[in-house]
Parts: sequence; structure tokens; C-alpha cells
Amino acid sequence: MWCVAKTIGRETRACFYLSRAGIRNFRPVENRWFKDKRTGQQKYRIASVFSGYVFVELNGHDERDAACRAIGVSGLLGWWSDSGYRLAEVPAHYVTDLMDAKPRDINKPNARSFNKGQKVELALNALSKIVGEFKGELDGSNKAVITLQTLGSSYDVTVNLDRLLAAE
Repeated sequence: MWCVAKTIGRETRACFYLSRAGIRNFRPVENRWFKDKRTGQQKYRIASVFSGYVFVELNGHDERDAACRAIGVSGLLGWWSDSGYRLAEVPAHYVTDLMDAKPRDINKPNARSFNKGQKVELALNALSKIVGEFKGELDGSNKAVITLQTLGSSYDVTVNLDRLLAAE
């Protein structure tokens, strides 16, 4: 069963010690682009999708205890019930889907050119799947207008061009 472990500090450190304890774990990541203040260059940093948390696969009480004792882990997510502390289980297909997905590029700088009427995806974070229709760029800015269809209505939304990806 897959569960969620709360980490202290860096998730990479917790993953290292969980692996060392023989516990399978997974930390979904994304590539976040930013502008270096000193040099002005565009660079990217690998960042966790769920900051402060990692997925762990536990198969018994021994692994549960080992996961809680691992350096960098403060505990496992769950809740108290009448029968004691119950771990919050994550369905295996959610974790395997995240494992199969390649890291998304968030805020990636490049000269994107979209055609009017083209389907585009709004990348708010690594898990977003908001698809709309490209209407055009705003002159003199790094913004574009897209049309979103939600709840039976269509809305025109202004977004940064670096948040748009071609829809697949």
C-alpha cells in the first residue's frame, strides 16, 4: 500500500534514508524555470511537486516503523479513529501514473508561437490539465488570451505565454 510521508527539510534526504532502510519511495518532480538575479540568465531548478511530502510503499508494521524512524521523515499522514491511528492510503494507480509521467517544464522561457484556434494547455503546476483555445497575443506584453469551456460557458482568460503548452 502506498502512503504519504511528511518530510523535514529536503525531500531528497528523506528519500535517501528511506531507500537505505529498504523502503520503496517516490518523489514527483518538475522543472521550474527562473531568472537568475545576478546574471539575468534563464535557469531551471528541479523541484518537488508536493513540497514536504514523499510517497512510500509499506507492506507491514516493520516497514511502517522503519519509515517513521528514517532520517528526514517526521511521520506518516493519517488520522485517529476509534480503532487507532489509520494511515491515509494512496491508490497505487495514482502513484504509478505519476511515476510514468515525465517532469513538466513550468515557466519555461522560449518563443512559443501558437495559431489562432489551436488547442493549448494551461500549465499552472505539474498536475494541471486545463485545455483551452488560443485566441491571440496581447501587443507589447508576454500575455495571451485563451478561451476556456467550463460548466457549459466559455470564458476569455488572459495568461502569461510562458504558462501555455501545445495540447496533445
